Amino acid sequence: MSREASQLRGHIAHLAARLMVRDGVSDYGMAKRKAAREAGAPDTRHLPSNEEVEDALRAYQDLFHPQEHARRLRELREDARELMRLLEPFHPYLTGALVGGSIGTQAEICLHLYTDRGKDLELFLANQGLAWGRRDQRLLAGGAEIDAPGFFLDTPGAPMSVLLLDPRLLRQTLRTASGGPPLERLSLTTLESVLCDGGTSA
Repeated sequence: MSREASQLRGHIAHLAARLMVRDGVSDYGMAKRKAAREAGAPDTRHLPSNEEVEDALRAYQDLFHPQEHARRLRELREDARELMRLLEPFHPYLTGALVGGSIGTQAEICLHLYTDRGKDLELFLANQGLAWGRRDQRLLAGGAEIDAPGFFLDTPGAPMSVLLLDPRLLRQTLRTASGGPPLERLSLTTLESVLCDGGTSA
């Protein structure tokens, strides 16, 4: 990649981060496309990865909103802890932006449930009075594509997405895209330790 292309990629990442913080854009793809248009490169082939946008988002928040960001991050992690306690029979792990700490104004709580009890989960959610809809996702596990059944829940603290995964996948590296970094995952025990230590580090 040329120096100019690398600089443009970084510029788009920082514009996307600003959009996510200031305008509440929660979708990485949408933020990157809007940022590319703002940068005058709507057809660029050098869009940054989600991870590059996360890095830019973290830097932006640390620079302009450090106290607000720290407070919001802890609140969301506390909400995630309560949801993980509720879903503990389904072996929940926290993943997504809350693990690394780079959150926008519309951050979601993203959980992986390593269970083969999908039907039990639907009944469990209904008994808890939680409204949900289907939102499946494709992941890469050890180089193979898997279609994971998922749910989107509108919970009081923050929206939550849940993916159901085979328990054997807990031992495998998961990615959202080929060549992307491994997804980080926190168990309930680890998340509770993070909160005991202050709640804003990973």
